[in-house]
Amino acid sequence: MSNGFVFTQGLPEAGGQAPDAQSGLGDTILRAAALVESKKQEAQRQFERAQTMLRNDLNTLAGFDLSVAGTGQRADMLRQLSEQARQNLRNASNPVEAADIINNFQTTYNRFVEIEKGVTDSRENYNNIAKATANELVAFNSALPYNQEYAVPDIDAQVAAEEKWNNPFNDYKVGDNGEILVQVEEGGDFVNVFEAEALLDTSMFQVQTKEVEGGDLDEWAKSAATKTKIGFKDGTWNESEAIRLFDTLIDDTETKSNKFDTGQYHRLQVLNSLKNDGKGDLLSNEEKANFLAGNFDAINDETLNQVLDYGRNEFVRLSKFVTKGEQTQAIDDQQAQLDMLSIYGVDADGKPLGKLTVQETNTKGEAVDVGLYTAKEPIKVEGTKYSDDGEYRVIGGGVNLNGDLIASVEMTMDKIVYNVVDTNKNVLATFSSQEDAEAYKNSRDDKDFLSVAMKEDTVTKTEEIVVSPSGSGVSKEVYAQIQTQDPTLLNLMINEQTRINQSIVAASLEEAKNKDKPTENLRSESLLPKTENITGDPNLFMNQKIDLSSQFNQ
Repeated sequence: MSNGFVFTQGLPEAGGQAPDAQSGLGDTILRAAALVESKKQEAQRQFERAQTMLRNDLNTLAGFDLSVAGTGQRADMLRQLSEQARQNLRNASNPVEAADIINNFQTTYNRFVEIEKGVTDSRENYNNIAKATANELVAFNSALPYNQEYAVPDIDAQVAAEEKWNNPFNDYKVGDNGEILVQVEEGGDFVNVFEAEALLDTSMFQVQTKEVEGGDLDEWAKSAATKTKIGFKDGTWNESEAIRLFDTLIDDTETKSNKFDTGQYHRLQVLNSLKNDGKGDLLSNEEKANFLAGNFDAINDETLNQVLDYGRNEFVRLSKFVTKGEQTQAIDDQQAQLDMLSIYGVDADGKPLGKLTVQETNTKGEAVDVGLYTAKEPIKVEGTKYSDDGEYRVIGGGVNLNGDLIASVEMTMDKIVYNVVDTNKNVLATFSSQEDAEAYKNSRDDKDFLSVAMKEDTVTKTEEIVVSPSGSGVSKEVYAQIQTQDPTLLNLMINEQTRINQSIVAASLEEAKNKDKPTENLRSESLLPKTENITGDPNLFMNQKIDLSSQFNQ
C-alpha cells in the first residue's frame, strides 16, 4: 500500500464484480462533474445576460431624446431623473430591479412627451398668426366674430410665451425616490410635478383678440363698390337703388368669407356713425349687441325704426354723386385733393405747402427755403445698421434744388462733447473735439486750474438725404421704406421731381439762348430725374462727428 492505493495489477478479479463497481463510480463522478460544469455555465450565462441587459438599459437611457418631452425646466428634470436612473442601474443586483428602474423613468418620460404633444396645436396656431401675411390674417380673422380680430403677437411676445411654457416653475428638484417636486411660486410648498396646474397651462399660446375698429356709413356709402351698385346704366346716381341696397344689406345675416362685406359689419358702421354724431346712447349695450347680431325682434320697435331711419337717410345722403363722367371725376379729384392737403400738405397744384422746409443755397449763393411733403405717418425703420441705436424715422420727403429726391430723416445719435471745466466743475466752454478743447484751455491765463472732461450724450437730429432706388446704403433703404409704407408720398415726390427738372431744363434752354449757344448741344439726359448714388462708406451715416450732408456726393 502506498499513498492509500492498492497495487492490483496481475491479480484476479474478485467474484467478477469489481469492474462493474468501478465503472458505476466513474459514471457518478463524471455526471457530478458535468452537473457542476452545467451550473457554472448557466451562472455565467446569467451573469453575461444581466450585464448585457444592464448595458442595453444604459444605452436606452442615454438614447432618450429629452427635447421631445419639452425644453427648459422639463428637459432638465428628465436629465436629472435619467442620471439618477443610470446610477441606480449600476447598483442594481438583478434584471428585475433594473427593469423597474427603466419602467419608472419611461413612465415619467412618456407623460412629459404627451404634455408636450398637447400644446402642439396651440403653439402652431399662435406662431402661424404671429408670422402671417396680411392676406393670411384676413383668413384667420374670418373665423372670429365679425367685430373681432387677432392682436398679432410680436417677436417679444413669442419669446415670452415660449419662456413661460418651458419654465413654468419657480424651483424644482428630483427626490431620491425618483419623484419630481416643483415649487410654483416663490415661498410656496413643493408638490409632485404632475399635481401642479402650471405644468398643463397653455394660456400663453392663446392669441388675444381685439375689437375691430370698423368704419362708418361714410366709408360704406362712398366706396367704389357701392357707387357701382347704386348707379344707373348711364352713370348717374339712383336714389331708390341706394335705399334698396341699404335695406337689403342691413338685414343680411349670412356668413361670408369676407366679413367686411356682411350685414353685421354694415350694422357696425351704423352704430359707429351714431356714436360719431353724438347719438350713441340711443341704444343700450344690450340693444347694440342684438342690433349687431341682426336680432331686431329683441329691440323696441320705435327705437329700432329710429336707428334704421337714421342709417338709411345718412347712407342715401352720403352716397349721392352728381352726374357721370368728368363731373363725377372732378368731385372725386377735389375730395382727393382736400385729403392730400390735410395729410401731406399740398396746395391746389399739388405742390408742398412747406409744413416741412429745408434751407438750400441756389446758384446765386442765396439761401432758399425748399418745401417738403409730410409723411402720412412717420415711417419708423427698425433694425437698421445706419443708426447708432438701430432705428430712425422718415418724417417727410421732397426734391432739392438740383432735382434730387430727398427725405427728411430723424434719428437719435450718440454724441461726444469735450467740456473745459474749472476746479469747481463749472463748464466754461464746450467743443466737439478734444484738440479744440485743449487749445482753448491752453489759451487761457488760468490754464493750470482748468481741465478737459469728455461727456457722452445722445441727441435727436434731423437731416435731409438724397434717396434713390439705384442708390446704395441708406439712400436705397430709405427709398424702399417710403415706397412700401407710404407710396402716395413717393408719388408726390416723383411728380415734384418731374416739375423741378422741367424747370431746370427750361432755365438751361433760356441760358443757352441768351448765350447764342445751339440748343442741340444740350444733353437729352437732363430731361430725366436725377438719381445720384451715395459714395463712401454707408456706415458713416449718422456719425456724430461728421455733418451728414458732407458724406454724400451729389
